[in-house]
Amino acid sequence: MGHKKKSGQEQRNLLNFDNKDHQRVMELESQLRHHNYLYYTLGTMEITDDEYDRLRDELEKLNPENDLLSQVGDRPRPEATKVQHKVEMLSLNKANTFEEVTKWTIGMDDFVVQPKLDGLAVSLYYEKGIYQYAATRGDGRVGEDITENVRYIQDIPAKLNFDATCHIRGEIFMRRSVFDEFAGEFSNPRNAAAGSVKQKDPRVTGERRLNFFAYAAVMENNERERLELLLAEKVPGFGEIDNEYKKMEMVRLLGVEPAQIARSGVEGLPELFEGWDRGRSGEVDFDIDGVVIKVNDLSLQEKMGSTHHHPRWAIAWKFSAQQARTTIKNIRWQVSRTGNLTPVADLETVNLAGANITHSTLHNADEIVRLGVNVGDTVLIERRGDVIPKVIRVLEKGPNDGPVDIPEKCPRCQSGVVKENVFLRCKNQNCSRRLLKKLIHFADVVDLETVGPSLIEKLYDKGILTTPADFFRLSEEDLLPFDKMGEVLASKIVRHIGEKKQITLAKFLTALGITHLGEVMAAAISERLGNLEAIRDANIEDLVSIDGVGEKIAVAVNLELNEKWPVIEDLRSGGVDIEETEPVGPENGVNNVQEKPLAGKSFCITGSLSKPRKYFEDLIRGAGGTIKNISKSVDYLLAGEKGGSKLDKARDWDVAIIDEGELVEMMKAVRN
Repeated sequence: MGHKKKSGQEQRNLLNFDNKDHQRVMELESQLRHHNYLYYTLGTMEITDDEYDRLRDELEKLNPENDLLSQVGDRPRPEATKVQHKVEMLSLNKANTFEEVTKWTIGMDDFVVQPKLDGLAVSLYYEKGIYQYAATRGDGRVGEDITENVRYIQDIPAKLNFDATCHIRGEIFMRRSVFDEFAGEFSNPRNAAAGSVKQKDPRVTGERRLNFFAYAAVMENNERERLELLLAEKVPGFGEIDNEYKKMEMVRLLGVEPAQIARSGVEGLPELFEGWDRGRSGEVDFDIDGVVIKVNDLSLQEKMGSTHHHPRWAIAWKFSAQQARTTIKNIRWQVSRTGNLTPVADLETVNLAGANITHSTLHNADEIVRLGVNVGDTVLIERRGDVIPKVIRVLEKGPNDGPVDIPEKCPRCQSGVVKENVFLRCKNQNCSRRLLKKLIHFADVVDLETVGPSLIEKLYDKGILTTPADFFRLSEEDLLPFDKMGEVLASKIVRHIGEKKQITLAKFLTALGITHLGEVMAAAISERLGNLEAIRDANIEDLVSIDGVGEKIAVAVNLELNEKWPVIEDLRSGGVDIEETEPVGPENGVNNVQEKPLAGKSFCITGSLSKPRKYFEDLIRGAGGTIKNISKSVDYLLAGEKGGSKLDKARDWDVAIIDEGELVEMMKAVRN
């Protein structure tokens, strides 16, 4: 399919949102990366689950194909030893009501339920019964090596009762009774567990008296069959491991304690949920934030498969938030990267589920009006997931009867403020806060860990750091005037930045902040085209021919890379080496799809199929086809049961709908 060359304005229209929305996407990406890093890597959080979900939902609305939406966890710390998971560690889909749960359970009535522990997710690997290594979840593909520290956790055996080869997955946690002994050292038990496991001295991990409960065991089918025979000899009547309940019993027999498990139909789920909800208030000696419901039948689990983010055969039913009273001491306004002004309430310190709460976001000016809130008011705050709460309602009015002062000028640059939808926004496109956030985004993506947001802001305020290239021009003399900055630290920072001058092409593209372009698609474009000049000169048709790259991404790259070229040249003149690769394909690296049965054809997949979705994606790609999100330009929709909205859209847009049998017919040439 050819593409008529579009004018610059037409290209911008096709992006489907203007510069302010592009800025908002970049801000959301930065915020989500920040909170993912806090939660999955450092074991702490600054916002509630609800607030995190709102950020994620807003990103999905603005940029539904964004890579972050399918990301699990966060990358390990740069200084940590990395472990590649042989089988990815996925996240869980969430439900907040029984109605959402029952919608998920349609057509099924055999489940197992376990408490959702609020700990640190880890994977233990045993080979022939002997403990080999342990790793954190990380980003789901790569985690941090915590092998030696885990040896000091008594719940985790060095040798299993049987010579099984498997990954046992579960949560490392600190009991509340143990946490009480460390009062003041940690903000909550989860933070304590995460910090304890990552101690340089593993003996400290042992002193923290951590515990472990398993929630999964991953093994090859032939290994499962071998264990069935072995257990049948040792445990009369044990039988076939054909369901989740039996698998957890197998884990127990191996010598690892699983999280408490119950079997239930749909009608029994609310009683189990309510029981655990009551128990978390005091009967249970560890933090839980919901229950995990899994399809019991293992063959059905396999048929349902997984998305890139979560298994379809499991769901987390989250508990309702906990609440407390406090008083608002002050309301202040922060400026985001897009220029949005966000009100923040400073609170009288109140302890809620083990953490001292001092502030909360009020979201926007309309929310302040809706709540009728003001400084001095006594308010009810709500907290989910052991993090910072939100204000629910005013309980008692304070001395201030009038409305909260809504700023007419940006507190950062003193420019005028305009209201757009529910947000107040600074009119100044060059507001210092926006430029600062772009620098923070660049540093985050290219792993300049020693230059954190606080130091970047100080350097920016002094005029030392104004463009990405300025990072690589920093000297020790630039850094020494700042507080707590000695010669050793300044030298370390400069040396570290110097070591980061060689940047992969994919990472560099991501750091530029091009609209719609995340890490996955940046990697695909880099692999196909090989260097920045080739990417800059590629037309939209060239870019769309790359597997997974839609027209919106192609237009953004085509338009914005040229606009950012002065920034790129500045970085190069500062010594940055952007790694080039050999393009995949002939000469210019474009249109290298071989003549195969599905060459030039695009597919979208929906519904439940006989095998995991990845199986069909790999099959289609291997035959020369591409996988895309549903749109009018997609050639075929491969549909299984419960196709949902994608199936409806395909019918409306006259996209050809095929089933597995029809795909097999199209694939016959491959087998021949």
